[in-house]
Amino acid sequence: MPVASVLYTLVFNPLGALAAGLPLDVELARPALAPGGTLGQDTPWTQPPGLPRIAASIQAEQNPVVVYSNGDYAGAAVTSRSLFQVGTRWSPVRRLDLSLALPFAWQEGGEFPGSADGFALGDVEVAARYRLLGDDGKHAFAVRADVALPSAGTDTWMGEGTVRPGGALLGALVFGPISVLGEAGFRYGAATLPDGYDDSFALTPGSSLLTNAAVKWSHQRLGVGFGYLGRFRLASGAGARDHASALVASVSIKAPQGITVDVGGGPGLGGGAGASSLRAFLGLSWQPEPFKPAPRPVSKTALELAPPVEEVPDLVIRPIPAPPAPGWAEGELAKVEGDRIVIRDPIRFVFAKDEVLPESLPILADVARVLADNPRILYVVVEGHASEEGSFEYNYALSTARARAIYRVLIEVGVHPDRIGYRAMGEVAPENLGTDEVALAGNRRVLFRIERQLTSDMPPPSWEPVPVPWTGRLPRSR
Repeated sequence: MPVASVLYTLVFNPLGALAAGLPLDVELARPALAPGGTLGQDTPWTQPPGLPRIAASIQAEQNPVVVYSNGDYAGAAVTSRSLFQVGTRWSPVRRLDLSLALPFAWQEGGEFPGSADGFALGDVEVAARYRLLGDDGKHAFAVRADVALPSAGTDTWMGEGTVRPGGALLGALVFGPISVLGEAGFRYGAATLPDGYDDSFALTPGSSLLTNAAVKWSHQRLGVGFGYLGRFRLASGAGARDHASALVASVSIKAPQGITVDVGGGPGLGGGAGASSLRAFLGLSWQPEPFKPAPRPVSKTALELAPPVEEVPDLVIRPIPAPPAPGWAEGELAKVEGDRIVIRDPIRFVFAKDEVLPESLPILADVARVLADNPRILYVVVEGHASEEGSFEYNYALSTARARAIYRVLIEVGVHPDRIGYRAMGEVAPENLGTDEVALAGNRRVLFRIERQLTSDMPPPSWEPVPVPWTGRLPRSR
């Protein structure tokens, strides 16, 4: 192992000690290219198809490779390292993404054999991730296959001169603004030394087991994370100094135009090779916003999927039987509460479109039933809201189109046009704070606000049915 080789040359061959680095990759906390992660922590979330993620980072490390003599600290073989990494991730299809990263560094060596000075190039890392379970931003599970290609020069402490395949299992659990991330991986390493190195170095090359974990809290555009990074060398004869672990803390800020800035650092644990006594990092990443076509005018409503009026003269739409929810009667999907008509479940739409999914039609039918049962309600506004992904213009247009689609559905099932209208708020009135998927999903919502209703003893209007304005036919009754 590296520590044993340094100790061997100091004790038994001080005059012939080498002044070059060793062919061993000791880096523990590689800056990750993963969205939603922390330093060194990969995540199971994949890129939107067709969109790149470009990242660059600089990491300053103190004493990444140290020397011990008889169990006592003797000095550093690498006193400091400025590690740079640039890379990109790209998704060809949904759930799959590919990444490419290149590390390079400027190192300052110590007085001991095995020291390394100057510029050093690391091994190119190529990886592929496939998300097996979960949606982006929610609970997720993925697998990763990766390989380190021998692009590094020897004697740099940043490469091993061989192709090193590996893999990992990635998981994430999301609880509101809190994300719990985990990674368990394996990286192959050659069991023999490269040509030119003999047993006098007493190395223990071989494969490694990687275990990383982190907890991250997100609020709007701010994120704070704490993590643990660990590497355990599996080679026979590997000692405590071959293993390494570290703690890291990070703060991420999402800036406009898809830019994210990450800063942080932390101490190493145990003094193993690669567990720097202290590290600090600064990262910058950019991911363009997904291209979203402008919402098209409503050309049809979901109720057009129902049989024609001629075949079913008196269409009856009943709520889907469902177990009673707390505070809801059996089969009840909508009811009046104060100045609103509240619904038990959110209205679902086709992704990025204004078409109501068939599963939500019974909810709108029950909203119509509430209005029919309460003729004293004079005017209701369907209010559409969007989450903050995309531009303000796009979110306003989409929430307008979706509110209009619901307005049309309700009129087609018998709600009098004089009793209903619609408006959109886009993303400016969020229900939840935070940028995780759970919070964003709650902000994509539709409200039914009661704007006017009779409070006197005056008799309510009769609300006689009128033809649907865009078809000229009488509405489908309940």
